[in-house]
Amino acid sequence: MNSQREALQHTPRPLAKALRLGLMLLFVSGCQAVFGDFEFDFSKLAVSCQSGVRRCKDGKIQTCVNGNEWELFADCGSHDLCNLNEPRCGTCQPGAHQCNEAQPEACGVDSKWTATGEPCASAALCQVAGDASTASCVPSGCTAGGAETCCTPGEFRCNDLGATLERCPSEGKTWESVEQCVNKRLCSPQAARCEVPGCPVADATRCQGPEFQICRRDRTGWERSKVCLRTEACDPQSGCLPQLCTEAAFRCNDVDLEQCVQSTWTRVSTCATTALCDAAQHKCTPPACAPGERRCVGAILQRCNGAQTAWDELETCRSKDRCSPETKRCEAK
Repeated sequence: MNSQREALQHTPRPLAKALRLGLMLLFVSGCQAVFGDFEFDFSKLAVSCQSGVRRCKDGKIQTCVNGNEWELFADCGSHDLCNLNEPRCGTCQPGAHQCNEAQPEACGVDSKWTATGEPCASAALCQVAGDASTASCVPSGCTAGGAETCCTPGEFRCNDLGATLERCPSEGKTWESVEQCVNKRLCSPQAARCEVPGCPVADATRCQGPEFQICRRDRTGWERSKVCLRTEACDPQSGCLPQLCTEAAFRCNDVDLEQCVQSTWTRVSTCATTALCDAAQHKCTPPACAPGERRCVGAILQRCNGAQTAWDELETCRSKDRCSPETKRCEAK
């Protein structure tokens, strides 16, 4: 070490600074750094976020899932096109507000998002008004009014920030994420679970006998739109048609592959998802993967999409070695 100091003393200042910086980097790269009385182990650092929270990073809308990873929702290409309240990509409405994780933002007259004030203590404390007219930081429920607890141990709730089912742990001082539901309507704190959607996609349509049905916007189930007459045929896309089906023709009706037999649609087979029904080939396409299944492709962590037709990118790990085939997550080391 003394020889290193002597070398630095006889080295020109710009070069000496560079050498000092190099030594610091070597020191930190050992995975530990000491600052005063505190020691930080960088190898133990991991992504931590509030499940259901949205953010815009590098022009991409991301949603926190499982409390420890960011899932890509849409690539908008620009921060100013990230509308996190809906969410969608598009020009913002001047005067609108949103929370970009813990940072309140406002849309200016130039339709650009800008930060308003300091970030909140946490994303859970950044709240947007129902009409998006304001976005502000609210005090923590655990400390407001001097309360010692903010929830009853064992209690469940649905987080207002998203469709996240949360549970109050034994100490009663914070809420912990249990599960990410499809939407708020399917989040049931009374049953302490996320309810299974009653239909695949909002506004999807199907036929149940002569009934033309539509999937509710909250996906809690199907509801009747109309009932076809005896002289009409129910079509899953168009509703009631004036002509009956063509003999031996095939169609997809929700997850069912059907064939016209004696002027009546008859189920041939039931596919895993609606997207896997192939009427042109008269078959159900095998699923590409299992629901929620994960895998590593190099440094990219992927998850099977809801239609079971392809893999969606969840996260890009720091390196190929960080994507664990065992845990199916990006590991810190």
